[in-house]
Amino acid sequence: QQNTLGRLMPESTIWKICHDISGGLSHIHTHGLVHHDIKPSNIFFVSHGRFGAMCKIGDFGMAGDIGSSDDGQEGDQKYMAPELLAFSEVKHPSADIFSLGLTLYELASALSFEVPSDGPRWHELRSGAAKLFDHRHIPSSRDAGLIALVRSMMHPIRDKRPTVDELLRHSKVQHAGME
Repeated sequence: QQNTLGRLMPESTIWKICHDISGGLSHIHTHGLVHHDIKPSNIFFVSHGRFGAMCKIGDFGMAGDIGSSDDGQEGDQKYMAPELLAFSEVKHPSADIFSLGLTLYELASALSFEVPSDGPRWHELRSGAAKLFDHRHIPSSRDAGLIALVRSMMHPIRDKRPTVDELLRHSKVQHAGME
């Protein structure tokens, strides 16, 4: 995610990933499906003759119909939305938004950050705590608009997260799609 020279991921790359994956999620959600396993290792970069590098979503092993419920399988716990802790929770598109938000948070964060798989920090990331977005965790050089968008995507209440269509209407997300 970040190169070995210790440089931060370029912000334009983060916006581009947000654009491309939101576009993919829009297609998936429009067809009544939830991916349920959005994370960095399921985002693939492919070459496109006209558009250059593009991001694609892979690994649909956890995907299911919106509104369905499974036997507790919901994808990688590291990137799981907080509402999925409820055993009876049904598949909802906002869980994909949370997971994409956490992925973008990871890409925008300080070099020392790593998404935990459990414990207090895992719960803190799902709480919406303001301190997660201060300069100890996110470099001060990051655009305030990017941080606000990621924060809204990681909202602990699913109905308060933006939809993929709202993400795609964001001016900086649209701009990233045109570059």
